[in-house]
Amino acid sequence: MRLQQETRRKRSVSGTRRSVTMILAAMFGTMQLLTCVPVCAQEQGEPSRLKLAPTLEEELKWLAAEGLVIRIPTVAGASRFEQQSVQAPASVAVVTRDQIQKYGHRNLGDVLRSLPGFHVNTDRVVLTLGIRGYNDPGELNTRVLILVDGHRINENIYDVASIDGSFPVDISMIDHVEVLHGPASSLYGSNAFVGVINVITRKGSDIDGVEVSATYGTFDTRKTRFTYGGTLDNGLELLLSGTLYDSRGDDPYFPERALPTSNQNGINDIERDGDYMLKLAYQDWSLQLVYGNRDKEDPAGTYSVDFNEAVDNMDTHGYADLHYAPTIGENVDVSWHLFYHHYAYEWRGKYAGSPNVVDNIGEWWGTELAITRPLLDSHKVTAGFEYRDNFRQDFEAYDEPQTYKDTTHEQSNVWALFLQDEYRILDELILNAGVRYDHYSTFGETVNPRAALIYNPFAKTVVKLLYGEAFRAPSAAEMHQDDGGFSLLPNRDLDPETARTFEAIIEQYLGDNYRLTLSAFRNTIEDALISQDVGGGLSQYQNEGTLNSTGTEAELSGAWENGVEGRVSYGYYSVEDEEAGLRPVGAVRHLGKLNLIVPFWQTGVFCGTEVLYVGERRSQGPTPASGYWMANMTLFSQGLIPNCEFALSVYNLFDTHADDVAMTHHDPLTVVPQDGRTVWGTLTVSF
Repeated sequence: MRLQQETRRKRSVSGTRRSVTMILAAMFGTMQLLTCVPVCAQEQGEPSRLKLAPTLEEELKWLAAEGLVIRIPTVAGASRFEQQSVQAPASVAVVTRDQIQKYGHRNLGDVLRSLPGFHVNTDRVVLTLGIRGYNDPGELNTRVLILVDGHRINENIYDVASIDGSFPVDISMIDHVEVLHGPASSLYGSNAFVGVINVITRKGSDIDGVEVSATYGTFDTRKTRFTYGGTLDNGLELLLSGTLYDSRGDDPYFPERALPTSNQNGINDIERDGDYMLKLAYQDWSLQLVYGNRDKEDPAGTYSVDFNEAVDNMDTHGYADLHYAPTIGENVDVSWHLFYHHYAYEWRGKYAGSPNVVDNIGEWWGTELAITRPLLDSHKVTAGFEYRDNFRQDFEAYDEPQTYKDTTHEQSNVWALFLQDEYRILDELILNAGVRYDHYSTFGETVNPRAALIYNPFAKTVVKLLYGEAFRAPSAAEMHQDDGGFSLLPNRDLDPETARTFEAIIEQYLGDNYRLTLSAFRNTIEDALISQDVGGGLSQYQNEGTLNSTGTEAELSGAWENGVEGRVSYGYYSVEDEEAGLRPVGAVRHLGKLNLIVPFWQTGVFCGTEVLYVGERRSQGPTPASGYWMANMTLFSQGLIPNCEFALSVYNLFDTHADDVAMTHHDPLTVVPQDGRTVWGTLTVSF
């Protein structure tokens, strides 16, 4: 502990000059943005415009006019302003609502697992996201940042970014999803470690009436949704939606759970969810209220609880986000958020018939300001600040009737300044560079830069060279959670884990219908936050170890005027724990994807097919989780019957046996079986 404190002190001292410089630079840039607008308007009559990629953009417009069919998506999350994906300082993918419907995606995890570089692991309670080969089942998505319309979803207890039923927005309410590979702490701070998922929801005007939807599927799965949206005569745009989900779940077989008085099937796989959303928008103002709750039972029997007794995992998110987004003059964009978020997690299980409860609650509020404007003829600058006050981080663990093991109550805060410049060096060459300073009340300061060179050497070719640094702050649970010496030991001297990433990307448009993307990367994670066995049956999070990963990815995507679209991709990844000299648990070497949408000619019916390959993954035991192929297929009707949409989806079409990696607290389990073939049918009526 003394060594950790001394190391942290040295880091703080050595970084002070650099940090002060970055603060002053960011503050100066922000003040210039805030004060220069009226001056420029007075002196020049109109703020100068930025020349937006004249060579590439004009070429793409010409290609579109000449018949370029494949879509070039627009993204907002990569630079905090809208730009074409070919100009973004990251590897970018966009999934639209239309694709979500035609592939039959049920949740955010389904959306992400269909994309190159991603795989999803399940322990039948939580979906954990693997990115570019690495997926620690116990890490629970803390190394990726998820935003909903600019609002941070990672909570302030575990820092978890949920992609399963705990994600508080129903999949039907998503307009599109932007997926950014690589570090983005220079703009977003903690958790933007290896990727950012930016979810954009539908507007009231997108609905323009009422939608009623009903789903029924295998395991007595039922889902209902009511949505109203539209624009009132006074200009107020309104969206109101509510979704209920209930499923009995499967009875998965666990041979390790051999009990003389019971079978070896996990009979408690029940899930109940509710998602609710209210959106109001008027002129430059918008307000979003979101509430989501999930109750998921655990059939695998974690933490050595009594097997086949109910083990409940209950997550609740509720937040309000006020957003003001005016455009000053013609060129200066402002984005200001003021938000409040409540999160609660409750776990209930039995040990030798005695009920045990974990009851953790987090609350925080914050504000964020970002201003983007052109400067001179070749710069586009974004500057801003963020503040979050975690005024409640409560941990309680007790036996019923309430013999307390842990009653920890914590508070923390973070403030940050960030600055980014998109510099047009030449018509065909962009330099995007940015830096962010974060100060945490728990561990101190951290500075994280990012830089990208984006080159357009030929008409249909884009080359990107990327470098970025990122961090993940230790969560409140990693630092403070204590169950009275039963299994957890807190560590209040944790430092953030850090990452450095180099990446090269080539995008080549082939004819009017194809795009080929090739990429190679190297990523190094240092001071990794890892749960360590410290003896006496206790575990503690410590800054231990270095993780190195390298990989290559190739993707060929295509689209045709008749509505056919698809992509095929392959990724090879080498991930190693430097100290152990081993591939980490959950890491995969090979990922393959085939995605295809085919319309039935002039019928309004589409067939969406996915074929996913996930290679062998190292497990907690001597036997790895075997690789598998899995196919999903959806028939989607749009317009065949007026005002009606119908989807029939078959998941795991060929009933493939597939195992995922178990977490350490599933002992003696080393793998957890996925569902076999399941069928869902959904009817949506609009009026």
